[in-house]
Amino acid sequence: MLASEILKVCEAQGVILHVVKGNRLKIRAPKGRVDETLLKSIRDHKEALIQTLKGDAFFEHHMDATIAELDRLHVDPMAVPKAKRREALEYDRLMTEAANENRPDDFMAYLEKWRECFH
Repeated sequence: MLASEILKVCEAQGVILHVVKGNRLKIRAPKGRVDETLLKSIRDHKEALIQTLKGDAFFEHHMDATIAELDRLHVDPMAVPKAKRREALEYDRLMTEAANENRPDDFMAYLEKWRECFH
């Protein structure tokens, strides 16, 4: 399995992978979402996943995983109060800016704020 395929499986299951402290791979997932098969794939392809997540795929992976999470929770963005939708749009703009300028820490902070707009 390729790193990109593993990331797609993770996204579909609400599992978010990210690189911390240079070469450590951290897994964030709802309880019970990471089965032994997925964990083995992640371990077997750790280096490829780290390299992939250090590139442009970092931003896409986190955004796709967050959207999949909202879908699983049956969140309707249009059902959110107008003020929260506007706030989410501003965070979306800031996330795009951070992604374009390759600022992953800012991107993750804005993504978390964006996610909070829908919970």
